[in-house]
Amino acid sequence: MILGEAGTYKEQMANLLYTNGNRSNSPLVAIDCARLHDKGRTFLVENDNSPFADSDITIHMKNMKSISDKQFEELLRFMKDAGVQERNRLLFTFPYSEIRGVEERCQSLINTFSCSAIFMPTLRNHKSDIPNLASLYISMLNMQMAKEIVGFEPKALESLQTYDWPYNFDQFTRVLQELVSVTDTSYIRHSDTEKLLKQENKLFYSSADPVNGGIDLNRTLEEITLDIVHRVLMEEHGNQSATAKRLGISRTTLWRMLQNSGSM
Repeated sequence: MILGEAGTYKEQMANLLYTNGNRSNSPLVAIDCARLHDKGRTFLVENDNSPFADSDITIHMKNMKSISDKQFEELLRFMKDAGVQERNRLLFTFPYSEIRGVEERCQSLINTFSCSAIFMPTLRNHKSDIPNLASLYISMLNMQMAKEIVGFEPKALESLQTYDWPYNFDQFTRVLQELVSVTDTSYIRHSDTEKLLKQENKLFYSSADPVNGGIDLNRTLEEITLDIVHRVLMEEHGNQSATAKRLGISRTTLWRMLQNSGSM
C-alpha cells in the first residue's frame, strides 16, 4: 500500500517496486478504478482473461476511492475469495492526508491483504532538501532548454523554501520549469519567483494547512462555493466523480460549476 498526498510520486514508487520485485519479468497490469465502467468491472470478475485470473503477475490498483461503496465491497470480496493476492503481487496507491489519516477503504485493503504500508514524504516536510533538489533539476532543464542558469538570487531560494507546496514534487518541478523558461539571466530572480508563487496560491489556495486552510469569507457565496469545489477537486487529484460524491452533487452540476468558473 503506497500512501501519499497529491504530487508525491506514488505512481513512480509503484513502478519502482515492480521493477525491483521478483516478478519484474512478468507483466505489470494497472487497473484504474476511476475509468472502470460496468462492462469493465464485469470483465474483471467473470472473464477467464481477466488479470485477476492470472498468476505470477503484478497488479497495480489505483483510484479505488472513485467507485461506490457497494462496488468496492464486491471487488474486495471477489479478490479475497478468488485468492488473487496468493497468486500475484498486489500494489495499491491511495491518497493520504496527515489531517484525515488513513481512510476506511484503505484500512480495509491493508487488513484484507496484509499490506505493507509505504508513506510517501511531502515536500513541506523536507524543505531543507529544496536547494539540492532545485540545483539538480535546474541542471536537467539547462540541458533540455539550452539555458545556462547557475542558481537563484538568495531571496528567491528563500521564497521556495517558505512556500507550502500543496501539490508537492509535481508542483515544485512544474514551477521550476516555468522559472527557468522565463529567466533571461544567470540567476533566477526573486521577483519572478514571488510572482509565480502568488499565481500558485490562486490556483491551489495554499495555506499553512494545505488541506484545511482557511477560507476568505469576505466574498460572495458563489466565490466561496467555487473555492470549496476547487479544494475538494485538488484533494481528489482532479477526479470529478469522487469530487461530486464528496460534495453531494451530480457530476453534471459539478461540470457546470467548473465550466462557469472558467476552469474547463
